[in-house]
Amino acid sequence: MDRFINTLKSYDNNLYIDQTRPYAFTSHYNDYSYGGNFEASTEMFNKHLLKIAAHFKNDTHRENNEGEPNREFTDYTYSYGIEDVYSPIPSIKIVPGVSFNLRNSIKAEDYNSSSEEITNFPINKNSALNAQLLLDYAFNQNFDITLTAAHKTRFATMKDRYSYKMGLAIPNPELKAEQAMNLELASIMKLSDRITFEPALFYTRLFNTIQMIDNVLPGISQQQNTGGAQFWGADFAFSYQFLQNLKWSSNYSFIKRENISSPELKFTDVPEHKIFSYIDYSPIKNMDFVFSAGYNSYRYSTSFGTKSPEFLVFNSQISYSFAKFFRAEVGINNLLDKNYTLAEGYPQEGRNIYVSLILNIIK
Repeated sequence: MDRFINTLKSYDNNLYIDQTRPYAFTSHYNDYSYGGNFEASTEMFNKHLLKIAAHFKNDTHRENNEGEPNREFTDYTYSYGIEDVYSPIPSIKIVPGVSFNLRNSIKAEDYNSSSEEITNFPINKNSALNAQLLLDYAFNQNFDITLTAAHKTRFATMKDRYSYKMGLAIPNPELKAEQAMNLELASIMKLSDRITFEPALFYTRLFNTIQMIDNVLPGISQQQNTGGAQFWGADFAFSYQFLQNLKWSSNYSFIKRENISSPELKFTDVPEHKIFSYIDYSPIKNMDFVFSAGYNSYRYSTSFGTKSPEFLVFNSQISYSFAKFFRAEVGINNLLDKNYTLAEGYPQEGRNIYVSLILNIIK
């Protein structure tokens, strides 16, 4: 069982003393979650590894502002699945799988501050039958290729359905589950003892797409089902071991996201192009120096097209392992003090230095 107890305070200004303005508040949260998993497998059938699994989870969220009554939200989630790993020959794996998933909304309370009344949001229930098929072929120990096809479902979260987002959104308790058909072709290629290349191509077709729509009212957003959409792109990972103590790794991701039903609506928060690269150098035993660079192309911050510009950020870190379980780290993030944003109007940290002492008792 997990408990999450928290208090959030908003003040009139940066003195953090008075709470007299309309936007000032004190919010209390008292959440808990419990559940369980069951998994079993057998190899009683020749060349088959048969697996079954069951999952149950209760999520309860409770909140209230200072002076207001508590309201409660509870979801039950169930999942049952079966999967078979079939290996007709050692180099081939065929993995079919199917699962049934159910999400019940047990309680969802709304509070009207004008009438000081608590009412109930409509109770909703979602179920889904998901399936996948994976084909894997290892030509040899240096070349492996995998093809995956899957039908998956994403249930709308409590926050998707019920959150007012501090007065900036309208709840949508009738939000339907999002469904997706996924295809992926991926490979791992060990081109030499020092070079590894991992390409992947993917395509996703979405139905009942869950998307944040901005300005449904002036300055107010809402999560809505916007119809059909498609995502497609590629990932490429490359690593080169120059020396035993010197390694370079790089990853490039491209993703194109298009709303087919409503082309004018933009998907937010994810750039089309993303590159991350780092060099790991160990000048002496137990010491590592890592220098990294990350590039993001522009991303949309709102569904109507506001953009957050592209950026390139450099970071560095030196770590040293000493004694048996301890590691010390010193690093500098955003070395060039770049002014950049992940969401338009909300700048990220400038140059910052950190020092960490890590205890790891699992060796």
